Amino acid sequence: MEGRTDRGRPRETWDKAIAKYLQRRQVTVKQAKEMAQDRKLWKKFTNTGIDIDNNDDETDDPKEIHEAGRTDEEGEEERVEAVIVQNESAIAQSDPEEMPQNEPEPSPEKPAEEKFVIVQYSGKLYPGLVMSNDEKHEETEISAMKKRGKFWTWPNPPDVVWYRKNQIKGPLNPPQKIGDNLYQTNLKS
Repeated sequence: MEGRTDRGRPRETWDKAIAKYLQRRQVTVKQAKEMAQDRKLWKKFTNTGIDIDNNDDETDDPKEIHEAGRTDEEGEEERVEAVIVQNESAIAQSDPEEMPQNEPEPSPEKPAEEKFVIVQYSGKLYPGLVMSNDEKHEETEISAMKKRGKFWTWPNPPDVVWYRKNQIKGPLNPPQKIGDNLYQTNLKS
């Protein structure tokens, strides 16, 4: 199985697919780096063997990505395949400056009011809007959205709950309105 991904496709096919996709989207190494600011995703992205230490970011050509290839370390196939899925969704659903929240971690500081966050309730992740903070009890009041098909909606009446710090997994870009009380986020649940 050496030299193949977990789905049985040759590794070179994935390398070419990544390079072709990035070329088609005209994504430079600099833009890919900006999209991958999340520490864990960036670590996975750098394991692809792409030269990211090039100081001349303005001259980066998407063709260089294919030429750089990927390292031959054990287990790289699975991690690179995950990067393909994450980067495709990042490119397709957001601007290069925005970063999707793929693997949220607890936020060390209190979330700002009127900002969107990811909260965990009953083992599931939900987008929510911070209403207020209670420093005495170290809790945050959040109005959470509910899932409707593959989109999110604001429930009526609002679902406002106090969450502890460890239940708040991190910041989230504001949801995009796509219809009457239908919103899309980059949160995968």
